[in-house]
Amino acid sequence: MAEFEIKGVNYRAGKIPARIQFHLTRKLSPLLPGLVPLVFSVIKGGGPKQGEPASLVAIRSLMADPDGMAKLIAPVADAFAALPDDHADFIIDTCLSVVARQQGNSWASAMASNGAMMFDDMDLPTIMQVVVRVLTDNLGNFIPGLHTSQTVAGDPSAA
Repeated sequence: MAEFEIKGVNYRAGKIPARIQFHLTRKLSPLLPGLVPLVFSVIKGGGPKQGEPASLVAIRSLMADPDGMAKLIAPVADAFAALPDDHADFIIDTCLSVVARQQGNSWASAMASNGAMMFDDMDLPTIMQVVVRVLTDNLGNFIPGLHTSQTVAGDPSAA
């Protein structure tokens, strides 16, 4: 179980069952070829420092080279745009279904059993960050490079 904070709010992500992880991986597969250059960009940039998200390294290196940024992001954006709505919904809904949000001293599910969001203040950027954290935690050992996109190797908090 992973706990993390986004915009001052604590979240807890549970494990997704293995068979559903398999289906998630299938639905994410069109995005993977476009992510490889981004992962190598982080590695080429020297990687993140201890405790620093690798995404910051990627952003710094991409901002230094806007043309390179466009070339690296275009395949991911194209694959993401081509992702069928039902695949995107499956990915988001599956991830949010294992997430709880701290409410005082207790935890409440982020999503109701009927698929409705339980918190109106969870905007798109927050939802996407939660989804990435859940995917990283659940698929990071199966999809090479996924863990390095969020955490530093050897960081005990990454486990």
